[in-house]
Amino acid sequence: MQRLPVSATVTELLTLHFPRYLGNLSSFTNVCSDLSDEEAVQTTAHFFGICWEDIDPKRWETKPSSTTFFTPEAMRYYLPALIRCSLEDPARTEMAIDGIIFELEQAVVGARGEWRDSRWMILSVEQMETVSMWLHSLNGSEDEDFDRRISKALQTLSDFRDRKQNGK
Repeated sequence: MQRLPVSATVTELLTLHFPRYLGNLSSFTNVCSDLSDEEAVQTTAHFFGICWEDIDPKRWETKPSSTTFFTPEAMRYYLPALIRCSLEDPARTEMAIDGIIFELEQAVVGARGEWRDSRWMILSVEQMETVSMWLHSLNGSEDEDFDRRISKALQTLSDFRDRKQNGK
């Protein structure tokens, strides 16, 4: 496993570890997880066809639940946009950040667990480490409940990373 340079910032790691090209996301069916759900279609359409580097914090403020409706591939593609935007303007991305933390902190099984696994196990180990660095940067607030939630999210992500490294 490649060790990340101590001096690297989360933003630098995003551009290093997350692709800039849309690939198969140029087809809307590969972005929206449920084409029969009007809310899912309208929400994901707000991001469709846009390079993650061109997404601004206001887009997350307008559609904070977007990540819920992304396919696993779209989640992997647009996640760095949310991370970068959260570093630029935490207030505008607060609800979207909360959605990511909620998704990671919950103990889930069955279909819900398979859904979550499909969205996070698609990330490479380096991408997971970048997300972990970002979550660590959010930790240490004056809100003990928020910090507890971050710790749970970090543990879940660590479990995913371990599974990925062990080929499970």
